[in-house]
Amino acid sequence: MKLLCFILLFSYILHKPIVKTVAGCSNCEYVPGNVAATATSLSEPNQVTTDKLGNIYIAESGNNVVRKVGPNGMTSLVAGNRVKGYRGDGGVAASAILNQPTDIVFDKAGNMYVADCGNFVIRKINALGVIYTIAGNRKCNYSGDGGPAV
Repeated sequence: MKLLCFILLFSYILHKPIVKTVAGCSNCEYVPGNVAATATSLSEPNQVTTDKLGNIYIAESGNNVVRKVGPNGMTSLVAGNRVKGYRGDGGVAASAILNQPTDIVFDKAGNMYVADCGNFVIRKINALGVIYTIAGNRKCNYSGDGGPAV
């Protein structure tokens, strides 16, 4: 038993978890993209996820955007332009208007799905960066079973 405890303690010392900031800066201004992720502020980051290539995606409700942090540590804007509202379906996601995005997931084909919480919709961003609303009618209610998703 003593040997097991020693091995566990030794293992912990060698592989001690380390906290490291990969995005956000408490005394920095907001910069949407093309900046080191630790040189820009974040506002209400909700969901963080990664893709197959090691990119980190952040649903940032306070700024109404989805940002990407590449393996090189640089940010880029994926969706939203900081304006709170709803617009942009069929256009470039980085020019679209979101309202408090809170969650992000990817499908096997690499399409991104964003819970646009303040608009009560789910939006899809395809591989070309085009955004579409795929579910929800922008109303906070429950209805539509058996009908169209939008």
